[in-house]
Amino acid sequence: MNGEIMSSKLDSRSALRAAIAKNLKQQRESAGFSQAHFAERLGVSRATLSAVENGHSDMDSVRLGNAARLLGRPVADFFADAEVGFFLQYRAAADAAAPQKVRSQFEASCKAHQEL
Repeated sequence: MNGEIMSSKLDSRSALRAAIAKNLKQQRESAGFSQAHFAERLGVSRATLSAVENGHSDMDSVRLGNAARLLGRPVADFFADAEVGFFLQYRAAADAAAPQKVRSQFEASCKAHQEL
């Protein structure tokens, strides 16, 4: 029984790592960041970012939060494991980011549309 629980936890951890890896890479590329430039902005080496994007290493929550901020995305997007046929993205900039209320309304609208 304990072996089954451990195996289940390892499978969940592997699935989570794979989802984060896939989503981080996809969102970075969609935003137009090279791996080297994005790694520099995150304060990690390009090799470390590559290891994370290939599912070989984990990224701590602070860096995941920073990655989300750089990409203008909610952190929750890194954990999604479902393929979505489309998405809209904007890159946050200090002088160009929409106010939080507008971003929240936009996110709610996108989620409602996905549920259709």
